[in-house]
Amino acid sequence: MSEKIKVVTIGGGSSYTPELVDGFIKRYAELPISELWLVDIPAGEEKLNIIFDLCQRMIRQAGIPMTLHKTLDRREALVGAHFVTTQLRVGQLQAREKVSASRSVTACWGRRPTARAACLKGYAPFRLSSISSATWKRFARMLGLSTSPIRPAW
Repeated sequence: MSEKIKVVTIGGGSSYTPELVDGFIKRYAELPISELWLVDIPAGEEKLNIIFDLCQRMIRQAGIPMTLHKTLDRREALVGAHFVTTQLRVGQLQAREKVSASRSVTACWGRRPTARAACLKGYAPFRLSSISSATWKRFARMLGLSTSPIRPAW
């Protein structure tokens, strides 16, 4: 594959991002990503900077020709993207703290998006996000994609 591949990760300041980058590094021969953009919001900028520096070191150590970018401007990052991944938590870590502290969380609902997916589908094939469908439709429109087929997975 000689085409340059651009991947954008919304929520790039997530502590899960280095794991994603590790997977991209290990599978570089099958999916030669030339550009990886980490996008976050201003409130997550400090964490984005830390994760960016770590991922930059990982890519450099792997010796692959992948350029890493960071930005708070998702529109800039999405231009020309081939793939978009998400690693975000609505409400950031404060929301996680509230959910973790809540006694009303049931065993089935769980504390993680995958727990909800496992409960609803019987297994956890993907991370189920708590982003509204209206937000997903806005992202799709920004990418020039049709929004008509979007419907709940369950």
